Amino acid sequence: MPDRVLTMISSMRGGGSEQQTLLLLRHLDRSRFTPHLYVLQRSGDLMSKVPDDVTVHSYEDAANPGGLYFPGRQLRQQIRHLQNLLQQEAIDVIYDRTFHMSMIAGPAGHAVAVPRVSTIVSPPAHALPQVESRFVGLKRRHLTKAYHQSRSVIAVSQQAAWSAMEYYGLPQDRVHVILNPVDVDQVRRDAHEQEDIPRDDRLTLVCVGRMTEEKGHRDLVNAVI
Repeated sequence: MPDRVLTMISSMRGGGSEQQTLLLLRHLDRSRFTPHLYVLQRSGDLMSKVPDDVTVHSYEDAANPGGLYFPGRQLRQQIRHLQNLLQQEAIDVIYDRTFHMSMIAGPAGHAVAVPRVSTIVSPPAHALPQVESRFVGLKRRHLTKAYHQSRSVIAVSQQAAWSAMEYYGLPQDRVHVILNPVDVDQVRRDAHEQEDIPRDDRLTLVCVGRMTEEKGHRDLVNAVI
């Protein structure tokens, strides 16, 4: 019987991690895995591209319990919602990606003994303070615990791996570097659909990424010129 895998991402709004999640959902071997997708919101252009055989679960589908707001309340509600889902759907393994999803998956998976594979996409010493502007120290402690509870931690670059080991105190044998895959056939299909691309012997380079320093656009431009 195929293992039931729950992939986790905040939404499907076309960023790099969302694209990688979609790629994983498309290419998981269905003879070995039954893929599920957990999102906080059913939003984003990529949601319509999720394969039809993937069961989608969303935190926004849960009833709002109401009550007063206090820091950490929503995170606790998300953890409780996920914990119940893991039991109801008899999930065998969790794949969590991005800081917030790991903070949810860590305690929820640990509570019901569901193993996890976590992915770190950027050097956390730099990225966490940039992405999570409030309560960074507290979130770092939450993430340290969550990653230590993971069966395996994947880093998409050697730099991210080194940073994760130092920032979270992870042992070297727990962190594995696996570069982001690329669906080359899909890239070629998309390229051929663009009629305005010059069809000559010139080499066309495409760089995709938000215009922030850590994406290295300046380094690319300097290397080309």
